[in-house]
Amino acid sequence: MFRFVLATMLALSAIWAPAQGARKSVAGFEVSMLVTGDLDIETDGSVSRHTIDRAEKIAPYAVNIIQQAISGWRFEPVVVDGKPVPARARMTLRLLGTPMEDGGLAVRLASATFGERGEHESDRVSSIKMTPPRYPRAALHMGATGTAYLMLKIGPDGSVADAVAEQVNLRFVSDAMTMTAARKEFASTAIAAARRWTFAPPTTGDDMDGPWTVRVPVTFAINSEATEEGTHGKWVAYIPGPRRPAPWAKDESEGNDAIADGSFHQAGTGYRLLTPLQSES
Repeated sequence: MFRFVLATMLALSAIWAPAQGARKSVAGFEVSMLVTGDLDIETDGSVSRHTIDRAEKIAPYAVNIIQQAISGWRFEPVVVDGKPVPARARMTLRLLGTPMEDGGLAVRLASATFGERGEHESDRVSSIKMTPPRYPRAALHMGATGTAYLMLKIGPDGSVADAVAEQVNLRFVSDAMTMTAARKEFASTAIAAARRWTFAPPTTGDDMDGPWTVRVPVTFAINSEATEEGTHGKWVAYIPGPRRPAPWAKDESEGNDAIADGSFHQAGTGYRLLTPLQSES
């Protein structure tokens, strides 16, 4: 486990209730909450049980939205030796809230990742050395905060063969020029550090032929209250940047920013959700 605690976060002064019905939104601003937990997938792909980490610290309306979504989920059955088997998957969910003009908040599930398949840890890429980057001085002078979501191409020797900042999400609001500059600083700093990281390729299972792609969030925050761990159950400013897919990546269907601080996700290894993330009704 690792964490990048390198920048302060703009605090939100308002507390919103969930929006009811169609109302006019406040343009250009959203808030986000990352929620983690686990679920049990049965042999037919249905979900028989789920837990939400520290649910008591999350607003009941947000928990209800998640639970309603889960009730309609069906996954691709997990097959071992030709037979479907039950499985337990770790889930990470990205909730987005759009503030409304009447003071409410329209909440939706935006993205998710669901664990990593494989009977043994050696079936997947694991980390060896991931030294965090220094906080970029220019971004510090801007008062900039945010997370760079990296996509890394891992070579057969475990080195980082290529790296892309797939998206840089900010947690502060400024003029367009400042925010663009902050994204560039976070992206370049995170990529420079990542090129020195090392990983252990899979040595067992069906995925031993590289290269492999992993997604890694690099959060720049000054103190623990500014990280997703410190903001558990709280809404934080969410200003997503443009997405830049990695040219080598084969699977672009997985959520790219539903990854918790202190973790990474190997592309293509998650349990596959067959139904919509959230019903339209």
